[in-house]
Amino acid sequence: MKFVEEKIKNNSFLKSSLIFFVIAFLFSCCFFIFFNFWQSFFEDSLYYYFSEQNFKNFGLAQVKFYEDLKNKQLEAEKEMENLLAEKGVVGDSILVLEIKPDGSGRTIIKKNDQKKQSIASLTKLFTSLTVLNNFDLEKNIVISKEAVNQEGAAGGLKIGETIKAKELLYPLLIESSNDAAYALSESIGLFQFVELMNSEVKKIGLSNSSFSNPIGEDEDGNFSNTRDLSVLTAVIMNDYPEIFEISKIKEKKLYVSCDKNQDGLCFHHNMKNTNILLSKIEGVIGSKTGFSPAANGCLLMIVQRGESKFIDIVLNSSDRFGDMEKLIYYFNK
Repeated sequence: MKFVEEKIKNNSFLKSSLIFFVIAFLFSCCFFIFFNFWQSFFEDSLYYYFSEQNFKNFGLAQVKFYEDLKNKQLEAEKEMENLLAEKGVVGDSILVLEIKPDGSGRTIIKKNDQKKQSIASLTKLFTSLTVLNNFDLEKNIVISKEAVNQEGAAGGLKIGETIKAKELLYPLLIESSNDAAYALSESIGLFQFVELMNSEVKKIGLSNSSFSNPIGEDEDGNFSNTRDLSVLTAVIMNDYPEIFEISKIKEKKLYVSCDKNQDGLCFHHNMKNTNILLSKIEGVIGSKTGFSPAANGCLLMIVQRGESKFIDIVLNSSDRFGDMEKLIYYFNK
């Protein structure tokens, strides 16, 4: 009897131990799962927190980088403006660009180089390029009353005269003749000619230039900037050198078609260049002057110094020739 009682007692103990073990095991499993869940949750939270912080810090670092870069650029531009003022250059927009023998470019000095504004007769560089790309240069052009009535006496063309397109490029670029510009555009239609001008602008890839007339008159839609003009200048130098060859001629006699001699040509007048610096500065590759009430004085010149070529541009200046002399003297080295 005693043996039976002890066996029952032992069985109860085993049952109790087993139940305790099962409960302890289940509790341990729950604790393990709970601990791992919260550990994972905590680690993920920290990861996302620090990732977000790193992303924010990276973003802030990027913003600071670009702000610092912009501030440095502004400081450099301010230094250039101060230097130009120190040298007595008064033009509103300035650019001096060096073209090295290998064709690479380097900005020497600039001021408001991306500011869009009227460029007056510097427009005629685009006009001449449009003619070269779209005209039969042997085409005879009859000068109309509308062409002769254009503002400005330069060119001195007369109603009814017949002049070849290639010959009209001379008064256009030497004397900056408005009547020559109008006569060329009128021969195919003014609107169509202006469309061709703007097409040429797009081909070159100029995003800050637009034209509404071939003369350079002050009109909405007729503007550029020194940066675009420097690109145009490089294109002309490489692909249309005859434009600058004509533009640097100091004096030239113009002949027009007539029946008074065997050659069928008669002397018209002696053209004189509008750029007074051509007699003062050596190594000139090309140039173009411009002036209008809105544009003020404008001047573009390309000068050879050693093996480098320098593109010098002045826009909106009360002393364009004085400014140009200073730019060439101080910065074409």
